[in-house]
Amino acid sequence: MPETKVAHNVVSYNAVLDAVHGRAQAADLFRKARKSGHFTDLCKKGPTYLDLHDMSAGAAWTAVEWWFAEVLPTVFQQSKPRTCVIITGWGKSRELWQRSDNQSFIMAKL
Repeated sequence: MPETKVAHNVVSYNAVLDAVHGRAQAADLFRKARKSGHFTDLCKKGPTYLDLHDMSAGAAWTAVEWWFAEVLPTVFQQSKPRTCVIITGWGKSRELWQRSDNQSFIMAKL
């Protein structure tokens, strides 16, 4: 996204990750977003919790892939947690213009 004139904010990262999720460039873009200070509170309740609030479906799925690949392996090397939780939200905070249902989308992918 540096070569574009689009603002690099959580809205633009959500939109682009929605378009490219599942492709190789999604992981790189997700890492860049995190380095830029976006999507940094995903594991605020601890490494066995992934909170996908305020993420588009594509960004949320990319976060799940990141969590499986980069966070959970370290957790399982150190201990054997009984549960790992993906928090998608209840949809209560979804704005009327937002059509994405992250819970259904993520469950279908898993």
